Amino acid sequence: MVRERITVNDFERITKENEYFIWHFVNPNSATQLKSIFQIDNPFNPNPFIPILKSISVPYFESDSQESYDFLINLDTPFIVNAHKNNTYNPVVISFNRKRMVNHTFGPYCYCIEGVIELIGELNPQFILDIN
Repeated sequence: MVRERITVNDFERITKENEYFIWHFVNPNSATQLKSIFQIDNPFNPNPFIPILKSISVPYFESDSQESYDFLINLDTPFIVNAHKNNTYNPVVISFNRKRMVNHTFGPYCYCIEGVIELIGELNPQFILDIN
């Protein structure tokens, strides 16, 4: 399973290597439930992303939302409004089919584990059907 911390400079490479993937733009200062999978998991406040990604074999990439701001606002009009609010860079999970953004957690799906599962199911239902 692909689990990689990247920068936006890796976009061309990952679109060539992966037909479908999700990209998590994290904000380490955000008080959200979803956190980086690369930080040490807190046993008293576990990251719900980790068991999901152990079960679902969707390629997963992660970047810092602040470092990716220009990339995010150039994806789509809602990102201009949602990527930067209240002097912070909002975290978001985006699903891609090669270079085409399929959906994201700024819109119809919430930035929560349920929203991410729905996002993955819409991207390619086979990921959900093949759960370990």
